[in-house]
Amino acid sequence: MSNPGRNHPSTTQRGAATTKIVSPRSARRRFGPGGSWSRLWRPCRGWCIRQRTRAFVSFKNRCAARRNTEIVAQRRWPGRARHAVYALCAFALPLRPAVAHPARCWTVTIARLTTAGRFIRWHNLTVVGSTPQGRLTLRDRAGQSRSIAWADVLQMTTPPAAPPTAAPWQLILRNGDILCGQPMNAGPGQAVFSVRDLGLIHVPIQWIAGLRRKSSTAIPIRPAAEDILYFRNGDRLKGAFLTLGSKAVRWSSRLGKIQIPLTRVDHLVLGGPVGKISSKGVVIRLQLAGGGVWSASHPQWTKGQIHCRDWLGHSLVFPSAAVDQVTVRGGRVQWLAALTPTAYRQVSYFGGHWPLVVNRNVRHKPLRVDQQVFTHGLGMHVGAAVTYQLPGGFRWLFFAPAMDDTARPYGQAKVLVLANGKVLYQSPVLTPGAPIHRIRLSLRGVRNLELKALDAGHYGVRGYVDWLDAALWR
Repeated sequence: MSNPGRNHPSTTQRGAATTKIVSPRSARRRFGPGGSWSRLWRPCRGWCIRQRTRAFVSFKNRCAARRNTEIVAQRRWPGRARHAVYALCAFALPLRPAVAHPARCWTVTIARLTTAGRFIRWHNLTVVGSTPQGRLTLRDRAGQSRSIAWADVLQMTTPPAAPPTAAPWQLILRNGDILCGQPMNAGPGQAVFSVRDLGLIHVPIQWIAGLRRKSSTAIPIRPAAEDILYFRNGDRLKGAFLTLGSKAVRWSSRLGKIQIPLTRVDHLVLGGPVGKISSKGVVIRLQLAGGGVWSASHPQWTKGQIHCRDWLGHSLVFPSAAVDQVTVRGGRVQWLAALTPTAYRQVSYFGGHWPLVVNRNVRHKPLRVDQQVFTHGLGMHVGAAVTYQLPGGFRWLFFAPAMDDTARPYGQAKVLVLANGKVLYQSPVLTPGAPIHRIRLSLRGVRNLELKALDAGHYGVRGYVDWLDAALWR
């Protein structure tokens, strides 16, 4: 005689073990009208009965499913075997080796040229360390080591490890360095700035160009005639800067010595004498992950840390994870964009002003010529001229003049290079999309270098000139 419950939809069978799953019909017999509990739910027979029925069915079905799972597990894994597997897993998990975080891979640009005239780049390298003799040891993915002198390195870049944190203030120095952080209480003659990657930094007042909020206007590096404080409501106050605190600025003006809360300050520009900031030998310029820029000398890379010295000779330690870019100055090659021009002038046909842009085109967009993107160079508009005072020791000037791709279709220009007031090079008419020609000029005995961009007959319309990979060689 067959079992009437074997194929019934309200039963589930796993081998010899069978667990009953309660159906809504059987639950309704117990809780529904005429049931044993119906007298208790007569006042709220509608909603309460439905909710109780659903909860009871869901609970019983979960219990049945869990019981069926346990039965299958017991049949598949006998007791001793199951406990043996548990003990093995408990013993093996603590012995599992820790996952090693991959080292940061760097792209290194060196002072050597390819057959096409571009600087050689090494990709996907990890830094092993550096020697006191000034040599940097790198390792590629194949495990092969490469050694190169710091003086032959132009730049090292790596993808940012994390997005930079928003620092409330930026301290601008005369040499172009930027410290992002929070001002702290300081004594007269110096300012103390708290930086995430460096800690507390003491900076003499003579080396500070100004202080600004991250969202305020840019501050010129050149010294101003006097100290000026700009408020957030648009007002400004001339006077003399005294000290900088964590919550207020002490200021001397016609009103006397007053304290101005930092919540009311937008930015301030400092004038007066400038302290001398200079370092001999190789100087590295670090782009910090927090958004700041710092220059230091005597670099030593050891065990994931960069040891160096500031302009006062104090030792500093940077974790390599806090650095996104390293630019070397004072080596065999010097980017022309890294020098501070002594003069810049620009004459426009329609009265507009186009400033000199570093490592971008004149419209503050990436340098793009013939569908190629360049990371170093100068962006200039026709009718502009820039002058540099060159330090001694440079023998060659390398550059590639071209019209930016954004100058299509009307842009035309000529470029002119003057050395000590004499014409050293004059280009033919440059047009967008024309082939790139790399130029090498001798700089022996040259102290004054001037670059000009001239109009070629279109009255300056889209006259966007790029000086690609402009560099000085020793």
